[in-house]
Amino acid sequence: MLSRSQEKLLRYLGGFPDALSQAWDVPREVSLPGLSDAMGVVRSGLNQPLKALLDAAYISVRVAHVIGGGARRRQVYHITESGRRWLHEHPEEATKASTATASKAPPTTALVGRQAELETLTNLLEKHGHALVGGLSGVGKTTLLRAWATRQETDVRWATVDQLSDAVALVAQWTNGAEPIPEDLEAMVEHLDVSGPTVLVVDDVHRVDPRHQSTVADLLDGLLGRGHRLLLGGRLPVPDRFDWPLLRLGTLPAEEAATLLGEHLDEVTRLDVAKALDGHPMALNLYREGDPLPEAGADIQAFVEQTMLDGLSDDALESLDDMVLFPRPLPSDEIRGGDHIGELDERALLRWSTNNEAVEVQHLIRNVRRTMLDEGRLLALHRRAADHWEAHLATPAYAVLHLYHRLALEEEGLEEILAPQFDRLMVDQGGALAVIFDRATQQRPEDEQLHYWAGR
Repeated sequence: MLSRSQEKLLRYLGGFPDALSQAWDVPREVSLPGLSDAMGVVRSGLNQPLKALLDAAYISVRVAHVIGGGARRRQVYHITESGRRWLHEHPEEATKASTATASKAPPTTALVGRQAELETLTNLLEKHGHALVGGLSGVGKTTLLRAWATRQETDVRWATVDQLSDAVALVAQWTNGAEPIPEDLEAMVEHLDVSGPTVLVVDDVHRVDPRHQSTVADLLDGLLGRGHRLLLGGRLPVPDRFDWPLLRLGTLPAEEAATLLGEHLDEVTRLDVAKALDGHPMALNLYREGDPLPEAGADIQAFVEQTMLDGLSDDALESLDDMVLFPRPLPSDEIRGGDHIGELDERALLRWSTNNEAVEVQHLIRNVRRTMLDEGRLLALHRRAADHWEAHLATPAYAVLHLYHRLALEEEGLEEILAPQFDRLMVDQGGALAVIFDRATQQRPEDEQLHYWAGR
């Protein structure tokens, strides 16, 4: 007789084709971090159910190259013929499947608890036509929005904001970049209106740069006027124009938070850990057996600072610091230090975008780690990043990153960098350039050359 967690794992792995067990390149979803995300428990919480399934010969384990996970091979898991036979003999009770599609939504993560919040979100949207899910970093805003989207029977389109996003970038994500995006706001609304009213999600709305807040807000207002429903997610406080009817997401109750830790710990220990970490989902995902727990009332940020680097190799730490400066998620096979992605992923330090195509540091981790770096270290990291992206100038998205890091160094020679490629970058990366130059001119208001390029 399989336990609930064992059966859930087996059914999940049963959703992948048999041919995957012989493939050289496999998706992250069948690695330990992918299984952890799908099951909604910490990595260590899977050890016991995985071992039981291996002992029963219902699954197998091997090492393979994980797509987007660096050059090093990692352990991956597959269902066996015996496992499929068990599934056939124990059919799952039929449930109503959602017909929703969530374009550009990040990979699905199991939702723990939050049933009342899901209902509140639905009610807010029905009453107002728009709503904001707000809360602390790492508290589960994105997870809640994803879970809500997968329960809908209508189309749900997803966009995630990064530091360089503008209105065009959001529309491109909602439409999967299938066609050229008009730059006029009214034309953008018409472009999205072709398929009729739908639900549009904007995650991480707090990251919209001041340069683009007005145009993004105008776009959202225009869409609301056409009957589209909109959901925002973001860390509080958000800019005033995104201060919509609010679902304030708190931490999890201890009893629900304890389930994130898996069945390998006894119930009393799980509750003690959940209470000590105040039910904070990200902190619980970082927890490993033996970690010192914070005193009652202590800052979760302090726990994160103490535990996130513990046991990391020097190479992985260097990779983490490089990623702290990312202004947007990036493909893991293009970044510096990508070979060490696997170690960071095993420690739950990373956040993956659509289909695990791009990666960045978890925002809470990034914010905490950045405060630990002095000015000299930050400048060295910007120098290293600028040198790396200089070899990728043929790609506009990477040429912009080169410029982003060069401007942070406040060096001479801006003319030599910009003159050959400015017009090309304005076509493909105009919104990102606007943010970069706006920030640079605020930091260096006396730089006439900088103002010249910003005004072009």
